[in-house]
Amino acid sequence: MIMLSNRIISKSMNAFIAGTTLWSLFFAATTGPVLAGLLIVLKMNNVQIGIINSLTLVTLSSQVLGAWLQPRLSRKRKGFWFITGAVYYASYILLIALLHCWGMLNHRLAVWLFIAVFGGGLVFVNLGVPVWFSWAGDLVPPRESNRFWNRRGGFSQLSLVISSLAVGVIIDYLGRKHLETYIWVIGAGTVFGIISMFFSLSAGEPEPLRKVRPVSTFSKVRLIWRNVRFRQLVYFFGLQAFAQWLIIPFTFIYLQRTLNLSMSVIQLLVALSSVTSFFATYVFQVLGSRYGRKPIVLLCTFIKGMEFISWALLLPGSPWFVTIIPFIIGGFVNIGLLTSTFSLITSSGRQQLKTLSIALFFALTGLLGFAASGLSGLIYDWLETLPFIETSLLTPYNLIAAAGSGLLFASMLLFLKFREEGAAPTVKVVKTLFANNPFRAIYNTHVLSNPLEEKARILTLGKAEGNLMMAELVNDLYSPSSRIRESAVWNIGRKGKKADPVFADELLKVLDMPALGIQSQAARALGHLQCRKATKYLVKYLDRRDTGLTQSCIFALGLIGDKAAVSELENILRRDRFRMLWPQAAEALGRIGDFRHTRDIHHAYAVEFNWVLKKQFLIALLKTVAPDKNKIYSLFEQAEKTTGTGTEKIIRTIRAAVVKKDKTADLKDQFVRVIHHDDHNNYLAALEQLMVIIFNGPESMLPGRDWTAGNLAGRLNPLFAADRQLRTKELLQNNLKSVLFWLLIELWAELKYAPGAFDRYLYLTALQTAEFIVRGDDE
Repeated sequence: MIMLSNRIISKSMNAFIAGTTLWSLFFAATTGPVLAGLLIVLKMNNVQIGIINSLTLVTLSSQVLGAWLQPRLSRKRKGFWFITGAVYYASYILLIALLHCWGMLNHRLAVWLFIAVFGGGLVFVNLGVPVWFSWAGDLVPPRESNRFWNRRGGFSQLSLVISSLAVGVIIDYLGRKHLETYIWVIGAGTVFGIISMFFSLSAGEPEPLRKVRPVSTFSKVRLIWRNVRFRQLVYFFGLQAFAQWLIIPFTFIYLQRTLNLSMSVIQLLVALSSVTSFFATYVFQVLGSRYGRKPIVLLCTFIKGMEFISWALLLPGSPWFVTIIPFIIGGFVNIGLLTSTFSLITSSGRQQLKTLSIALFFALTGLLGFAASGLSGLIYDWLETLPFIETSLLTPYNLIAAAGSGLLFASMLLFLKFREEGAAPTVKVVKTLFANNPFRAIYNTHVLSNPLEEKARILTLGKAEGNLMMAELVNDLYSPSSRIRESAVWNIGRKGKKADPVFADELLKVLDMPALGIQSQAARALGHLQCRKATKYLVKYLDRRDTGLTQSCIFALGLIGDKAAVSELENILRRDRFRMLWPQAAEALGRIGDFRHTRDIHHAYAVEFNWVLKKQFLIALLKTVAPDKNKIYSLFEQAEKTTGTGTEKIIRTIRAAVVKKDKTADLKDQFVRVIHHDDHNNYLAALEQLMVIIFNGPESMLPGRDWTAGNLAGRLNPLFAADRQLRTKELLQNNLKSVLFWLLIELWAELKYAPGAFDRYLYLTALQTAEFIVRGDDE
């Protein structure tokens, strides 16, 4: 499969998120309480309500047909998805026309026409669902999967908050018992749905895998079903779908008919649920990335069962604010289950079978939900006939919710054997969440003030917070247990600049006690405390044979930022016998030095082979010439962990700076070529095109204004001596501009004559250097 460039992937992911955000407006105007209110106005009975709600699930089976049709009708998934989506929104236009004519038709005929149009639209939209998920699954890099689905869910929930409140107010203002109200609301929602479709269409589409040999659909289904992980996902989420759809068709009916809540109140509850979901996406994004998706799914399922219990306890006559509890709980866990489902199913199984496996998953879980939804109306009517219902406060809805909670708890047993690489045990995650409770600070202080076993004290020190524990921590620095001493130093260092000065004084004492065995840890802790008076104590350990202690002292000096240490750090970088200390010294100088140290750091970088330390050197190089040192690390972090538009942003900044200084310059075509090379990861060509622009500009330190990509190497090579060192006097001056040009040419030379796996970081460093050159005095 041919992948797209990082810039296009990032823009495509944002397009998907924008499309989903707009689609939330359509969702708020056509489903949930709006659909429930419409069915009440149309005077539909319980069985008809159950059937209409079950259509959402039974039509999921058409996803299998969509997965089979798409590769046979169109190689482009985007086009197939667009056609199915267009038909879906056309069905809503037909539905609006039917509602206009509702009073003129026989009621039974009108109901069946409603079911036919509504169900037909769902069939078509589901034809394109697995195609879209396959498209998104191929586009989103695996390392971005959890983050993308949570961001997508978060923005859609935020949009849902606004739209739900607006829809509720509009419906109550126009009259929730008037059919015309729903016609206008559904019509407006359909417009937003159509717009959202065009946003998603702007996303790029990776070329699908080429077929090696044709395989029958039946054989593909067998291969998918043989996948143990796939079966486990179907069993687990299928039972959940069955449990949830027992009450979903009647939840909003129950709120309107039995509890007599207004549409504004119901939409306010939906908005509160969406707000909770919005914040929950960030919680699950962090927890999912750190602990895996399995523990998140199990925790959410347990809490979902508690939500169903709260629905079961919601009796007739309950005040409206009591309903906040299940809505808040549901808002929190629903987004966790939803995003985990999407992330798990789009990252499981073979690439060639992804579209069909997604379709099969939703079809099978949808059929189980359809069975529950279809039966719910019959069960509801049957429960109403039971004698004890008439004499008790319970309603059929309460009983069905209680049964659903039991099924949700039972579904957890089906997921215990699911294996996810790198996932933490659920019990450990729960303990971690409780341990981070801020109200535990006083409790931890009390615990540490009492006699404890060594292991218990270490565990408490590891999670305790607050300066309330100052006396206990100072005492633990001199504990007879080396493990406790180490834990105490770590806890003190974690406090940073906010730590009490008493801690710094005690750490300085410990620094001069090598027998305690925690000198290195104490030095690093002093750095985290940014204790300036520690500089003179740390410097005296720089010329010792204990490499570990010396490295810790250099690390601490960099964090403290005292320029009194600069000369000592320079001395380390310029002496070969300190080569093991060069990476730490370069990093420290990057924090507290300037352009006068750039060449020394580059000299150390040139002889380094460890790729981690090479990146450390490059970050240090840029920090010495950057006006804002704090932004440099995030630049590399973005290049490492996200598929963002970092390089494109730098290129556009360069272009804006060039145009600002010379508004007559017509460089559009040249910058288009730079972007083109950047999109295709042709780092050298992109950098050379930028260098041509800079060397021909007014800021250039090199002679001539006739630089081209073709003559660049020929004119730059003579600037180097036989030992590959730049010898041009203008580039060796002791000023920032000279250093920047010197560094840019050095990076170009490495990218051109020593290419390798490290090229993208060289390119990134060179781009940022070029930006500093062209911005000049604007910094």
